[in-house]
Amino acid sequence: MSLNQRKILQQKYPFRLNYQINLKLSLMDDWDLIIQQNYLLKLPAAHPVSTVLDEFRIYSNNLDPTPDPDKDHVLEGILGYFSRLLGMQLLYKVERPQYGDIMNEHKGMSVCDIYGTEHLLRLFTRIGELLAFTELDNNAMSALQKYIKQLLFLY
Repeated sequence: MSLNQRKILQQKYPFRLNYQINLKLSLMDDWDLIIQQNYLLKLPAAHPVSTVLDEFRIYSNNLDPTPDPDKDHVLEGILGYFSRLLGMQLLYKVERPQYGDIMNEHKGMSVCDIYGTEHLLRLFTRIGELLAFTELDNNAMSALQKYIKQLLFLY
């Protein structure tokens, strides 16, 4: 996709997340460890994506016990995006052999139960451009942005 095409998509779908400095530093450390130092993260993660999202759901429900189908829909959507995109778009090239090995070793397990917050954060950095190819309405976009921001604030 060209730079001009990205700009057009960003204008059409202005989904923006502002990251706290600690999250930006975490992303930079992640890149440095993996790309510069050839370090691979230990898998399965101590806090896999599915657990992180479940803990967020519990925490959020404790704050406001009113049932919110938007929150459930958003969290399920994040799991779905993560599952579909991890192997194709969220891994660095040096991580792909590990991905194949870990998936063979843990047949039948979801990537959401194996990979952790480092990879989830990578998804969130790309979510704006990924959403440009969906047909979400403004309410769905707002709900998605709201819950991702809340989740990022906690971690």
